[in-house]
Amino acid sequence: TAYEEQGKGRKSVKAQHLWNAIIEAQIETGVPFMLYKDHANRKSNQQNLGTIRSSNLCCEIMEYTDKDQVAVCNLASISLPRFVTENGEFDFEKLHSVTEIVTKNLNRVIDENFYPIPEAKNLNLMNRPIGIGIQGLA
Repeated sequence: TAYEEQGKGRKSVKAQHLWNAIIEAQIETGVPFMLYKDHANRKSNQQNLGTIRSSNLCCEIMEYTDKDQVAVCNLASISLPRFVTENGEFDFEKLHSVTEIVTKNLNRVIDENFYPIPEAKNLNLMNRPIGIGIQGLA
């Protein structure tokens, strides 16, 4: 490879040994996060923009970016245990209502956010990407 030709390669490692080390680390610590670029691009709804080359740290959001456009994460999380009633049932209507509120709030964050560079603001206002996760299943 180019790194080897430049003398930057330090050692060779068998692929299976590296893979096993990654899996062991993921089981023990939850990291490193793995992103498969080809698969992500095949499933992307931004294929018309170009190749997605990266994601945010945890890999839950992947957006197209280039020299004129910088992707921004607009994320929120909903705690599912808050929707369990006193009699142990799950309040799906309340979850729906809260999800609508969170969606509107994230949309407002996009409008009111501080953007350190115009390339981030432009793409965020154009695409308005949001991600709403859940927590509390365990």
